[in-house]
Amino acid sequence: MLIGWTIAKYFERFLNSFSLRLCSGCSKVYADDYYCEFCLERLKYSWLKQNYSRKYLDFDYQELEDILEENFYPRIYKATKYDDATKALIRHFKYRKPFLSEFWARFLYNYWTLHADWILSELSIGDIETYKSADLPLSKLDIYISAVPMYAGKQKKRGYNQAALLAEDFTEIFDLSQKYLAQTTQGLVQLELASVNFVPDLLVRVKDTPSLFNKAKYQRLEIVKDAFVFDASLLPETTNEQLVLLLDDISTSGASFMELGKVINRSGYSGDLVFLSLCG
Repeated sequence: MLIGWTIAKYFERFLNSFSLRLCSGCSKVYADDYYCEFCLERLKYSWLKQNYSRKYLDFDYQELEDILEENFYPRIYKATKYDDATKALIRHFKYRKPFLSEFWARFLYNYWTLHADWILSELSIGDIETYKSADLPLSKLDIYISAVPMYAGKQKKRGYNQAALLAEDFTEIFDLSQKYLAQTTQGLVQLELASVNFVPDLLVRVKDTPSLFNKAKYQRLEIVKDAFVFDASLLPETTNEQLVLLLDDISTSGASFMELGKVINRSGYSGDLVFLSLCG
């Protein structure tokens, strides 16, 4: 199915390269890129560093303690705010125009390059004594990129999973020459990318869940409970540090990410996990 999405996506890009195109946002102005300058002006990065703290999630301390079976607070990062402007722009990508994944992947990658050091500095990468050889020890990092999965029946009806297309394009533009700083229990360590891998089948949605839109936060957690399966066998054994980077288009309450995190933790995966969304 992924091959079908990819062919359709590149075919639309090919056609667009030979003709003027209306803005994919307002459909009123011809644009050199996918969106006109007016729509791009409305799309602003959210520079607020909102991460995995409980304050980011749409639940307070007591509510989390009452409704979670286990304590897991996912690290969630978003490139921009979820407001009327971003909702309107992403809607076309989500439901009608898969080729827009190229634009949104570049958008998300720009956010990643600006904030990767900050994001990774909050992880617990390995034990510094393992590779201590200089003032700033060097470690190798393998990144495995996947997406929040869509239920097979829903995916067939829509024709594609926008999050999977986003993750595929995001992986394609990753620059392997990057180096980062990450936090360990004993100090900072320098990370050098060893590989970046797109793993489309890392997660499967086994439960046909209704839309979480307009659902109460308690309902959201109940709806997504036991909805996902994680295939840890797709991650090779390696001496490198590992990071699973899960992408989605929209994250509001964080309920899906919370459930995915619990599923991955139960699998015995020992690497780090980060959730990255376009907006939230």
